[in-house]
Amino acid sequence: MALFLNAIAPHLPETLLVALTTLQSTTPDAQTTLESLVRFVGGGPTSDSSLQSKWAEQQAATLSAISSVRGQSTNRARAREEGLAHSEQDLHLLESSESMQDMFGSFLVSVA
Repeated sequence: MALFLNAIAPHLPETLLVALTTLQSTTPDAQTTLESLVRFVGGGPTSDSSLQSKWAEQQAATLSAISSVRGQSTNRARAREEGLAHSEQDLHLLESSESMQDMFGSFLVSVA
């Protein structure tokens, strides 16, 4: 049962939904793996209750990392738009954080 995956599917951009559907139809364990990923990143519980404490620890660290990347991306994009990102390092960090946001979508497209 893909409770979390089914909950988000109607709200996905069409290109991502097509890639997701293709992946699920061509890869036998894709639905289970993606369901776990969505549960994990979305703050949901693990489907295996024996793993819950470790899951919660790793989930908290992951959510913190995502929050950090989102903040960096927003701040760097705003700085670039306003002409405030002056150093090469700032520009490199901006490019890295923007590509991280596309990682999940790119992964789905490349696997499909």
